[in-house]
Amino acid sequence: GRPILGMSARDLTALILETSSEALIIPAHAYTPWFSLYGSESGFDSIDECFGNMAKNIYAVETGLSSDPLMNWRIKELDNRSIISNSDAHSGAKLGREATVLEIVDGEQLNFKHIRDAITYQTRETRCGMQENKENDPASRILPLASSIQPHISHTLEFYPEEGKYHYTGHRNCNIRQSPEETKTKGEICPVCGKGLTVGVMHRVEQLAT
Repeated sequence: GRPILGMSARDLTALILETSSEALIIPAHAYTPWFSLYGSESGFDSIDECFGNMAKNIYAVETGLSSDPLMNWRIKELDNRSIISNSDAHSGAKLGREATVLEIVDGEQLNFKHIRDAITYQTRETRCGMQENKENDPASRILPLASSIQPHISHTLEFYPEEGKYHYTGHRNCNIRQSPEETKTKGEICPVCGKGLTVGVMHRVEQLAT
């Protein structure tokens, strides 16, 4: 099961940072329905709504299996935050199916500071002024400064987001699966059981994309 903590994300973040100012809080599986940051039932549409005045301490989000960087790059508030990919720790056979590749200084042994610096690099550089790529290419629209000499995220290893069970809107038991376009036409009520469909990640991206 998944334990539920009776504390807001804002208060939890404040408590963690009181324990250590170097700690990193990264929303995992950011679009998964129900309890994730951007989940359709979370009640939040942004990092600011979820974390309040602690939002400035959120340097990255984790994409989850049902989304990939291209989908995440459509969300404006993620322009100056890192995007990482991890695999579930509770599914032993699936460990490592998604991963984040970091580049560190040659010859140095990897440590926590390197990991933290790599994950926070994009946010720190954005606040100091990053170079904008003038070409309208979402895959390379922001060019990190001096990334060759500082720890940074090189890339992520991604499974196909369509493999994620929440990629599209639907009901698994009723064998119903709808694209965002179909959901706009057919609605969010299951035609088989009459209950509300689980709103998928792709649909949430369409709702939040700017």
